[in-house]
Amino acid sequence: PGESIGRPGHPEGTHTNGYDIDLAYYQSGTADNRARPVCEHYDGSSDAYHCVGQPTELDPWRTAMFIATLNHHSGLRVIGVDGRIGPMVVMAIETLCEDGWLDGEACARVPLAYEQTDQGYGWFRFHHHHFHVSFE
Repeated sequence: PGESIGRPGHPEGTHTNGYDIDLAYYQSGTADNRARPVCEHYDGSSDAYHCVGQPTELDPWRTAMFIATLNHHSGLRVIGVDGRIGPMVVMAIETLCEDGWLDGEACARVPLAYEQTDQGYGWFRFHHHHFHVSFE
């Protein structure tokens, strides 16, 4: 991601040696779960490369269930999502844990990374159609 605007979207050291993977979000209202934006991502006529509106095609419950379940893996380092998706997934994980759908490691601190404003950590752009999973 990002090559079309002159710079790669992944920070140095990611997607090397098989420790990182990008996965499409679970979606609702679509024919399949192929990687596609789950939100409005245009600012006027320009692609903002992040959600500028609520994620209307995101299935937060299935996405949260999958992301929380990844927490069982001892080598999980970080999971990166869009800044509008992050709070939705956190809320869904908390609710799934409170209601007994998830427990144990899945309810422990899930290392979720996102930026609601661009703080320069690399999570602000390019995660409106997929989430990034990184293992140690």
